[in-house]
Amino acid sequence: MWTDPPASAGVGASEHDDEPDTDEEEEHARTHPKGPQLRDENGFCYFGPAEKIHELLDVSLYVPVVPLAPLEELHASSVQHPRFETMRWLLNTRRVPVSGAADAAKAAEGIDGLSEHIIRDSGGGATEHAKPSCAGIGDPDKPAWICHHCASHLCSLQPRMPPQALANWNWGGREHPKYQNLSMATKSLLGLVKLIMRMVLLKPTDNTDESEKALVGNTILVAQPSPEMIAAELPPTEAE
Repeated sequence: MWTDPPASAGVGASEHDDEPDTDEEEEHARTHPKGPQLRDENGFCYFGPAEKIHELLDVSLYVPVVPLAPLEELHASSVQHPRFETMRWLLNTRRVPVSGAADAAKAAEGIDGLSEHIIRDSGGGATEHAKPSCAGIGDPDKPAWICHHCASHLCSLQPRMPPQALANWNWGGREHPKYQNLSMATKSLLGLVKLIMRMVLLKPTDNTDESEKALVGNTILVAQPSPEMIAAELPPTEAE
């Protein structure tokens, strides 16, 4: 993710790729190979040019999207580039190895568009420019797991915004710490979201606390369904 691709990482194609989501995606699919293009002989993929990735995943670009979100929360979901201190990318921080979260805040001093904080002294004058803390500095020596869809869009000399990326209007912030360890039943009653359906997978398990013992309510059984089959059937129509 943070390392330039070696000379052996030529432009290639994988066997499988996702279907185009838009007309622009379809046009790109006709003129470019499918799958991650920057891949070495060991199968490792590499992000495209850092400056082009930054134009897509820059955390400061998300500030106008959620103007009421605290900057501290937004930057906490970003990872700083180990070679470019001004680059912070909005990523799934649980999947990206980082090193030195405490050092990231110190190294990120400077002005960076809308994401800056201005600390003023008692006289009202600006004395320092500093960003909020991020999740950490990316570790260039460790690989990160990303989905095939994101790899197909970002591991290219001409990277594109993955439709499922957090930076593509999919960042929703973290759950409040008081809500993070609640049971599913309690979360369902909080009204944070409208519960449409709950999918229960019936499978053997050694953990008796997680095994399903009883189901209460209207139950629909679908044998070996795919997510597409479930979405097509549920929720049922008003007549049904």
